Amino acid sequence: MAEKVEDLAASLQATTEVLSTADRMLEHYRDINVEQDEEIAKVELAASAFNEFANLCAVLPIQCGPVFQSRHLLVYDKDIFLRQRLNLTSLH
Repeated sequence: MAEKVEDLAASLQATTEVLSTADRMLEHYRDINVEQDEEIAKVELAASAFNEFANLCAVLPIQCGPVFQSRHLLVYDKDIFLRQRLNLTSLH
């Protein structure tokens, strides 16, 4: 009987170690998912702001800068727009 109790205790100890390892792995993956969700949200916000800018340019090209005179000015205006829309100090 004592041998069965010792076997059971050893088995429970091994199970506890496996479950602890699995719990740490799950926590790690949860952290990664949170980080990915945050990055996805940033990309979606940037895409939304860019689409908003593109729609404004299609409807009100005068407010988007001289599109046909200088491509550089269009990019410059887009960057200003996106910085303001995303509340960024610099856009890289």
